[in-house]
Amino acid sequence: MKCPKCQFDNLKELVELVNVEISASGRYFGERLSGLEAQIGHWQARLERLYESVEMGAFHPDELAPRIRKVRSNIDMLSKAEAKVEEAMLAHRA
Repeated sequence: MKCPKCQFDNLKELVELVNVEISASGRYFGERLSGLEAQIGHWQARLERLYESVEMGAFHPDELAPRIRKVRSNIDMLSKAEAKVEEAMLAHRA
């Protein structure tokens, strides 16, 4: 039979290891979300510039329509990836 002090020490060590793992996974998810948010921001700024080009009359809307669709598609793809990371983060915390 193990002594109560030994069991407590083992339990304490286990809790510390779990806390380290939770902290590391939290950093991973946080870094991933930050990266996705930065990419989304980049593409949104690019989309805004395309819209401004059309509004100023620098380009005809038909000329920029394919680019606008591509940029919007990229934003949509990144937003879905962001939602999946958030979902995974919530599932990991549970």
